[in-house]
Amino acid sequence: MGAGTGNRGFRLLALLIGVIAGLGAGEIGLRLATEPAPEIDALTELAARFEAPPPAGDCRQPAQQALLRHLVDPSLHPDLIYELRPGVDTCFEGARVTTNSRGVRGSSEPASPKPEGTFRMLALGDSHAFGWGIPEADTVAVQLQKALAAAATVAVEVVNAGIPGYSAYQEAAWLETFGADLEPDCVVVLFVANDMGLPHFLLQSRKPGSSALWDLVKRLTGSKRWFTFAPNRLATFVSDVDMARIPERYRHMVGEGGYREALRKMAVWADEQDIDLVNVFDYSTLDVAGEALVAYQESLGIKALEMPWPTDPALRISEADPHLNRAGNAAAVDFIVQGLVSGSVCLPPEGV
Repeated sequence: MGAGTGNRGFRLLALLIGVIAGLGAGEIGLRLATEPAPEIDALTELAARFEAPPPAGDCRQPAQQALLRHLVDPSLHPDLIYELRPGVDTCFEGARVTTNSRGVRGSSEPASPKPEGTFRMLALGDSHAFGWGIPEADTVAVQLQKALAAAATVAVEVVNAGIPGYSAYQEAAWLETFGADLEPDCVVVLFVANDMGLPHFLLQSRKPGSSALWDLVKRLTGSKRWFTFAPNRLATFVSDVDMARIPERYRHMVGEGGYREALRKMAVWADEQDIDLVNVFDYSTLDVAGEALVAYQESLGIKALEMPWPTDPALRISEADPHLNRAGNAAAVDFIVQGLVSGSVCLPPEGV
């Protein structure tokens, strides 16, 4: 080995030692200068990196589409998990989707305080209430507003409080957190079978490791996802759900027990606000004691409105997508209005 080669080897060794020393100093500096960010702060920072693509004319395929993760942010409320992101305007599942400053779907802003002489309803639910894959005008909320307003003598507003992937427990938490600010006169809940299961997204645990420097490297170069998908077998309700397979932080939300607690929370909230609460449901596809659930919610003061879920393929978006299209939502709205009229509940003054 010549002298030049030896000198180069020495310089490389010295450089390596310097890099290691520098990394060690950086590690010490990070630990002294920073505190580990709270989980939700780190998740929010990551979520902000997902920007929904702006709409460009026609939203139908092959136009660029947003993903659901572009439409939501992690929530500070542990039982909400995620919320609709305010101020979104994008194409999603082939339809134009906008959210207002309150983080609900809609191109208009519910006035606050609520204008005098206005009857305001909240339509609470998951992707079916939200209007998955359909324009805003085709949603249950908009069609229900038109139906109620047609024979009313006051202004009628139906706020679309549906959020894709929500469970009944999340819906109850959303009502407790945001409902009063919207000053509703009544709430209609749209229940579907998987609302007894886990939500679509769960928060991705990002516990700090033994090295602050390594945590920083992972944040800068690793996955930008702030969420994890609920496993398919856990995202829908089954009567013999194995709680050992459910993440501990979410066990109180799932199954019939979680659903009953969600109903109780909604009923307590509605009683405190002195407003009507209607639950539109179909338990026929679930292995539960439907009559007992109906009796339970009625004992809480909830108006139980059993609606056979539309199954006609002509009422669905497509053979592969079971969400209701405009005609399907119109059929659901007709049934809901008939039930409200029959029960004299959740109607605007001098209403239909």
